[in-house]
Amino acid sequence: LAATLKESLKTDERDFVNPWSNEDKAAILQKSRCFGETPIDAQKCLELLTRVLYILQQGEKFTPDEFQGLFFGVTKLFQTTNSRLRRM
Repeated sequence: LAATLKESLKTDERDFVNPWSNEDKAAILQKSRCFGETPIDAQKCLELLTRVLYILQQGEKFTPDEFQGLFFGVTKLFQTTNSRLRRM
């Protein structure tokens, strides 16, 4: 029974495709302009924030200028009435 479960888990891991594995830093930085759009698309911003956190967790390095641009873009989200965005 344990061997069957172990084989099933290996099969599941092989079949898993990471939806963000093809994302690169430049594409994400380009998309970060959505933080300054009016009106703010909350869903788009939440997805982008999740991608930023993902690539940071993967060990991607940002330059100080890139971090500064992201920081000031994200601070604009605190002005929105969307509570999910303010919590992120």
